[in-house]
Amino acid sequence: MAESELSEAGPSNQDSQEERENQNVYLRRQVKLAVTLSVCINLVLFFVKGSAWLMSNSYAVFSSLVDSTVDLINQLVLFVAERDMAKPSVRFPAGKTRLEPVAIIVNAVLMCTLSLNVIRVASEGLFDGIFGDEKPELEVTMATKAILISATALKIGLFILCNRLRKVSGTAMALAEDHRNDVMSNVTAITTAVIAFHCPNVWWMDPAGALVISAYIIWCWVNVGKEQARFVVGETADDELIERIKIMANTHHASMQLDQIRVYHIGRHYLVELEVVMPPQTTLLLVHDISLDLQKKVEQVPDVERAFVHVDYETRDHKEHKEPRLL
Repeated sequence: MAESELSEAGPSNQDSQEERENQNVYLRRQVKLAVTLSVCINLVLFFVKGSAWLMSNSYAVFSSLVDSTVDLINQLVLFVAERDMAKPSVRFPAGKTRLEPVAIIVNAVLMCTLSLNVIRVASEGLFDGIFGDEKPELEVTMATKAILISATALKIGLFILCNRLRKVSGTAMALAEDHRNDVMSNVTAITTAVIAFHCPNVWWMDPAGALVISAYIIWCWVNVGKEQARFVVGETADDELIERIKIMANTHHASMQLDQIRVYHIGRHYLVELEVVMPPQTTLLLVHDISLDLQKKVEQVPDVERAFVHVDYETRDHKEHKEPRLL
C-alpha cells in the first residue's frame, strides 16, 4: 500500500472510530441509567417486600424477598464494578473490563448459595406440615397482593430497559436476568400464596412455590456463571466472527497473506491475534503502516477490544508460543 493510499484511508478510519466512540458513550450512559434505576427501585422493593412477608408469613413471599435482597447486593456490586472499570489505572495497562464478568460470577455464586438456603427452610416447612402438626398459617391480605403486583410491574419495566442493552453490556445482561427472575418469583409467590391462603387443604402450595422459585433462580444463575467463566478463561469466538476477520485480513493488501488467526474472549470482548506474511523485500516503513492499518481496522469490529498483528516473511509450521500451562 502506498503512503497516499494510507493517508486517504486515514480520515475515513478516524471518522468511523469517532462515530463508534460516540455510540459507546451513549450506550455507557444507558447502562449507567439502567444500573442506577435498578439499585434505587430494588432498595424500595426490599423494604416493601419485607413488609409483605411479615404480613403474610409466606414461604413463597420469603423466597421472593430473598431474591430481591440478593438482587440489591448484586446490583450494588455491578454498580461499583461499572464505576471502577471506567477509571484508568497504570496498574492495569490493558484496562479493567474483565472486572465485569468476575463481578457477575461472584453474584451467581451468592445467588445460588442463598437460594439453596431458601430451599432448606421451605423443605423444613413442608416436612413439618406433612409429618407434624405445624402447618403454616398464612395471611394474604389485599395489601400483600397489591405490593407484589406493583413490584412485578416495576420489575417488568426494568427488565425491558436492561434487556435492550444485554448485547452491549454484561452488566445490563446480568441486570436483565435479575429482573426476569424477580418477575417469575413474584408471579409464583402471588399465585402459590393466594391459592394456599384461600384453599387451606393445599397449604403445601406455598412452600412448594418457594422451592420452585429457588430452583429456577439456581438454574438461571448457574448458566450465567458458566458462560461468564468461559469468557474469563478465554473461549474462542464463534465461526462467523472469525470468518469475518479472516476475510478482512486476506483482502487488506495485495502483498499480505494471512497465516494464522486466533480470536478469543478476554472477558465479554475479544482479543484478536493475526499472523500474516509479507514479501521479505518489503520496506519496514510499509510493513509497519500496512499492519497498523489492519490492526485499527480489526479493532473497529464490534466487541473486538484489542488486535495484534505479527508480520513474518514466510509461513511457519511450528507454534511460535509455548504451550499454556501453570507449571
